[in-house]
Amino acid sequence: MPRGPGALAGEVRVGGFGGAEGLADWLGAQRVDAVVDATHAFAAAITANAARAAAVTGLPLVVLRRPTYRRPRTGWTSSAGHDPAGGRARPGAAAQLSSGRLRSR
Repeated sequence: MPRGPGALAGEVRVGGFGGAEGLADWLGAQRVDAVVDATHAFAAAITANAARAAAVTGLPLVVLRRPTYRRPRTGWTSSAGHDPAGGRARPGAAAQLSSGRLRSR
């Protein structure tokens, strides 16, 4: 069974900010000193919102990205989406479909 992240020091906020403007308002209300974008590389919306909010508030922005994952040469199959991927497994075979939290659009 997957576990969530361990306890984090400090206050943790979960949920949307209401776009770049909402994030900028929150940053000001919390008297934040800098913005650190450590989101997933595919989280383009929050990355763009963080950049806009940092620019609007004049706060420094640090973007952390982990190195690109290098896929093993064997044992992996790519697909154009959820439905085509489901049809690629042999009947009765165990398969894992990894797609992240949100379905692709």
